[in-house]
Amino acid sequence: MVTKIEDIMDEFPFLPYKKPIKEKEVKLINQRKICNNCKYNKIYKYITEEPISLNEIYKKSNMEIGEINNILLILELEGYIEKQVGGYTCILDKK
Repeated sequence: MVTKIEDIMDEFPFLPYKKPIKEKEVKLINQRKICNNCKYNKIYKYITEEPISLNEIYKKSNMEIGEINNILLILELEGYIEKQVGGYTCILDKK
């Protein structure tokens, strides 16, 4: 009887499989990864649960708009932030 994915993987050891990471561990891994990249952290530190606009980030960071847009896109694609009506918000708990 199959009750979990590991049961199937035991029967088919040739199939590639990575054990799932717990959600809390994923957040910690992602936070460490983002904090290790100073370039992204220059923008990420301004983004909280409250929406912040591109103009506000520009004023606070003193970086060029193009560079900010690139970083925001990467942060959004990697799941750190989310674009909303009022601007960008943080998805991960920064604690």
